[in-house]
Amino acid sequence: MDGKKCSVWMFLPLVFTLFTSAGLWIVYFIAVEDNKIIALNVPERQPGSKRPPYISIAGDTPPASCVFSQVMNMAAFLALVVAVLRFIQLKPKVLNPWLNVSGLVALCLASFGMTLL
Repeated sequence: MDGKKCSVWMFLPLVFTLFTSAGLWIVYFIAVEDNKIIALNVPERQPGSKRPPYISIAGDTPPASCVFSQVMNMAAFLALVVAVLRFIQLKPKVLNPWLNVSGLVALCLASFGMTLL
């Protein structure tokens, strides 16, 4: 690392990915426990017997919907923080600032879309 100090912020994208995926799996397990969907590993799964394990169906009714809402809100916040930090990090280094600004706008819109979800 050439003697440079590492910042704790470099782990934020990894934390974002791990917590979002773990949260979505928790929503899936809650929906399986409440018999809203059939588990993926059930061998006698027949078409039309129960709903397939889509995340939109798994997070449709409480308590899974409450957990799904909180997971998506936290993911949106972390994505927004990652977007702003990445914008600030690249601002002095880029030759075409429009690309950096468009990336920030795209991630802000994605974060807003996750809050609406």
